[in-house]
Amino acid sequence: MSDESLINPEILGAILGLVWPGLVSMHVYRLLIPSARIDWSQGILQGFFFTVINYVLGFPLVLFLLQSQNLERHPFLYWSALIVIWLVSPVALPIIWKWLISRRFLYRYLQQPYVTPWDFYFERREPAFMLIHLNNGHLVAGYWGPGSYASAYPDQGDLYLSAVYSVDAKGKIGTPIASTKGLLITKDQYTYIELFQAA
Repeated sequence: MSDESLINPEILGAILGLVWPGLVSMHVYRLLIPSARIDWSQGILQGFFFTVINYVLGFPLVLFLLQSQNLERHPFLYWSALIVIWLVSPVALPIIWKWLISRRFLYRYLQQPYVTPWDFYFERREPAFMLIHLNNGHLVAGYWGPGSYASAYPDQGDLYLSAVYSVDAKGKIGTPIASTKGLLITKDQYTYIELFQAA
């Protein structure tokens, strides 16, 4: 095969069409649910797998696109269908899948896709008071809520809490500390965290 044939637009388009939609879906999925870093030696194959799913679900549009005369006869519909198949659908599929697996009627039947309990808890974004047990035996209390942040897999464990609370030696959480802008803490600074329901 010559170098010129490798840069043939039709061949490049075919290769792009086989993996692009799947890679888009994989990237969106990783934004929604923390996942392991992609091994690109296997990522292309996974991209092809998700591309096939995308094409099966959008089969009528794929048939329309495969008829090259439609580009001349219905250019607006043709390009609209191409955008749906190559962009809109690959973005929508992982969003719809995440919504489905969180529904109660499927929740108890499916294994949740989170790699760690840390990611499972913090993805729900439920407000909570946290009592953090530091390595030196001291306690720190804070509020996890709007404006807070927790790192995700594979670098989970670091926290930013939007408010800091006073806490006594027995672990009783008191009042918010005035003039604080929150608390940054890394996973190597504490042993475990207790969670309490926010009022």
